[in-house]
Amino acid sequence: MTARLLAAALIAAVFAGLSPFAAGQSVEGKFGRALKVGPVFASADHNPIYAVNPVTVELWARVNGRDSSILLSNEPRNSKTHWELYTEQETGRFAVGMPGYNPKSVISQTDISDDQWHYLVYQFDGKTVRLFVDGKLAAEAPVKMTAPHYNTGPLLFGYEVGVAAHGDTSIDDVRISRVLRDATKVPAAPFKRDADTVGLWHFDEDEKALAKAGGYGDDSAIGNIARLKKREEGVVDNGGFNNTVGNKTRWSDMDYGPFFSSTISNPSKSNTTFKAVSLQLGKDRKHFITFDTELLRMSAAWDGSFIKIPAGREGLSGPPTMGSTALLQTPVAPGWATGANADDWSDPRPQKSGSLPPSRGKYKGMFLQGEHVAFAYQVDGVDVVEATGVQIDQEFAIFRRTYEIAPSPLPMATTVCSVPDAKDRKEDGIVILESDGPSTFASAYGEGSLQSIGGRVVLKVEPHAKPVVIEVMLAAGDTSKLAQFKAAHKIQTQRNQNRSAYQPVMDTLRKGCPPRYPQPLITKGTLGKSDGPWAVDTLTAPDDNPWHSFLRFGGHDFFSNGDAAICSVSGDVWVVSGIDDKLEKLSWRRFATGLFQPLGLKIVDDKVYVLGRDQITKLHDFNADGEADFYENYNNDGIVTTNGHAYVACLERDAAGNFYYIKCGDRTPHGGTVLKVSPDGKTLSVHATGVRNANGLGMSPAGVVSFADNQGDWVPASRIDLITQPRQFLGYTPMSKTDTPPTDPGKPICWMPQNIDNSSGGQVWVQGNQWGLPAGTMLHTSYGAATLLQVMPQTLKAADGSEVTQAAVWKLPLAFSTGIMRGRFRPQDGQLYVSGLRGWQTAGTKDGAFQRVRYTGKPLHAPTAVAVHKNGIKLTFTDALDPETANDAGSYSILQWNYRWSAEYGSKHWSVKNPDAQGYDTVDVKSAKLLPDGRSVFLTIDGLKPVMQMRISVNIDCKDGETIKTDVYNTIHALAPEGP
Repeated sequence: MTARLLAAALIAAVFAGLSPFAAGQSVEGKFGRALKVGPVFASADHNPIYAVNPVTVELWARVNGRDSSILLSNEPRNSKTHWELYTEQETGRFAVGMPGYNPKSVISQTDISDDQWHYLVYQFDGKTVRLFVDGKLAAEAPVKMTAPHYNTGPLLFGYEVGVAAHGDTSIDDVRISRVLRDATKVPAAPFKRDADTVGLWHFDEDEKALAKAGGYGDDSAIGNIARLKKREEGVVDNGGFNNTVGNKTRWSDMDYGPFFSSTISNPSKSNTTFKAVSLQLGKDRKHFITFDTELLRMSAAWDGSFIKIPAGREGLSGPPTMGSTALLQTPVAPGWATGANADDWSDPRPQKSGSLPPSRGKYKGMFLQGEHVAFAYQVDGVDVVEATGVQIDQEFAIFRRTYEIAPSPLPMATTVCSVPDAKDRKEDGIVILESDGPSTFASAYGEGSLQSIGGRVVLKVEPHAKPVVIEVMLAAGDTSKLAQFKAAHKIQTQRNQNRSAYQPVMDTLRKGCPPRYPQPLITKGTLGKSDGPWAVDTLTAPDDNPWHSFLRFGGHDFFSNGDAAICSVSGDVWVVSGIDDKLEKLSWRRFATGLFQPLGLKIVDDKVYVLGRDQITKLHDFNADGEADFYENYNNDGIVTTNGHAYVACLERDAAGNFYYIKCGDRTPHGGTVLKVSPDGKTLSVHATGVRNANGLGMSPAGVVSFADNQGDWVPASRIDLITQPRQFLGYTPMSKTDTPPTDPGKPICWMPQNIDNSSGGQVWVQGNQWGLPAGTMLHTSYGAATLLQVMPQTLKAADGSEVTQAAVWKLPLAFSTGIMRGRFRPQDGQLYVSGLRGWQTAGTKDGAFQRVRYTGKPLHAPTAVAVHKNGIKLTFTDALDPETANDAGSYSILQWNYRWSAEYGSKHWSVKNPDAQGYDTVDVKSAKLLPDGRSVFLTIDGLKPVMQMRISVNIDCKDGETIKTDVYNTIHALAPEGP
């Protein structure tokens, strides 16, 4: 069998669920079996902790030959936190490459290419790199970060993307730790997990090559299955999402609809459009144009290939680029100027980012007419509607821009294209720009004229008392194309002279357009089976759809008739009908398309508001045909950057009409904050600061915004907060937005250890009395654990007299198909509906899912309240308890520990009694007393005091013979007066 056929067979075996180390890829290792790499390599899901300092990476490797051998690499090379362990070409010396640092490589003097097993260690504390070989220090060097870019990607064993095939190499045990370990002692046995292990692979457990590690409570999976991949085809695991070949993703296969919203850049020139709407023009959809909704300009036009979506995280790791070099473009500057400043093209924005001041221009939205798009905006208070098209003459493309401009008392001007340093001339009414590249041709028709000023072609419009319509034609090509352009120009001039009376285009646009996706897709849901109080039903999504729409759900809500609207981060909004008890006939309609990674949705007065990175969009269906006709810009004041991780998420609304959402951390005024939008959509303000990489909000019945963030640097464990103060700090110091760094992480109502929730979603409150738990009960979605938690708050007075809320959580006995992030109760049936996706590390396995948590009517047998007093803890349950076990102090056990709030990624568990000792403390339960209500127990405890994390284990019987056996995790900020 040839190497190519062998690799193909290996890949087939992997996807068939067979052992990935068959057919000679599993060889005798230092301890047990080892992975032999060459035509194949192994890949594990992205985990940001692998790039957090301090870090120790240990592995055993055997290298035969002086070819450069990649041993282990983390993230792509264009990430500032990328590192790769390798052997140097020709010398075989052990080295580490770090392209985001200076120097970019640290190379030892130790040759390890002798076909012997070597114990190799890489350590980095953020300032100094150290390499060890067989227990001896082989290299040490200070380094300094230089590159600002961040990108995500998998951990690769025996491979680094874009590097040629290497020599004969085998890799055995690999361990990654979040501390600087003693590397001077060569292990005599396989690596073991401990509390500091964040990744561990042995390569001798078939496709289940998992190791267990983690903190207190129970073991949580650490590391990932080391899946085998094929080098020759460039198959790369994109961070745990799905397989990607080259730059092709399932998102790339989509029919996006008439437009695609994103940040986009020209691959060969510095011209990034941060809020871009890119159109596919012509019958063959082979010509493209991008409109900048911030600067109100046509930023670029091109042909050939539409857009290139990055491979990482199936397209979510960074912004796309144009599919080819721009034929036409305009400068990164305001697209319009008016009045006395009609020749002023300077950028008035203080940071050269974000929207223009409303006096200069304001984007209002876009209208759809079939496959055509018209942009609506205001320039100095004057309404403008702009449409774009293309005409093809013997493969020569002429782009057309048509403007309808409302009456204006001032002169107006707009840049239609620009060629820096070009020589300009005018010939037969055509402006021609000549430079080293292709020439540019432009002409205008109607009540406007073109001027060329320093390589910039400007359309001038004089003051006018009635609406005017102006058309501009643009093309790029060599001088031989000028004759074709002249011919088209002549025809258009004659058409303009014979044009009938003006007909307002807005009247037509507001009538709506025929549906593009009229045929509903029918699916059959699945009812979950459960012996407990809740069952999880699945509203089956139409994953196999005519448009290859890649369904990864980021938010949902319900119309007054009970139908649901649900958004996908791939850009769609769908409407789901037929939701009933049996879910036998669900009807799915594609309602909107092309949105910018929507991760939040709210319905108000039966209008859909959807949150994208660029704006909150209000969707209008003018003709009630089931599809959006107008995508209104409700608010687009949020600043967008190229940071792939600066997601915006979770749209909530209070009773006054204010909207709230999260923006993850980037270096902008809005990065790392909870943002608030006024009811009229005109004002954006910072509601809270200190957000790291949060993914969820909630809105309590009292109108208080809740929030949850995930473990990381300055977030020692996942936390839930209630935002009760303006600009409240939520713990993440780099995004505090203060001149002086905070000295306290604030008081979340509850901290949560990793085994309970390692990646948080949003919160939701029970509505009505049809779900088992009382109305007003707080719930929390866990994206990472793919499960649901009940939150049990206690509000009391702190020592300083202020009011403080603390809470306990317990994990409901439920599991979901994907990482759930959003929850809404449907008024029509009183049941909880959740949605989510799989794009980061999660216990969920589906790319996206929409599911219902249905109350079965059976007894709950669950905790329902926790109250902490000076002399003990009161636990309340849903059902009457058996007095014998309830009164037995042995039915309860309590542990407690603190975290350390610091720049380190996460925190160890630290003793409360001995703060410098790692670990936890046992809390003695002196007695347990069943209270008169028959459902509450008071645990008498001496010496209670504030603590960040407590675990209360319960094992008691109910009067009906059922057992309640669960763990409750709580945080104590203050103690209520002595209890029963």
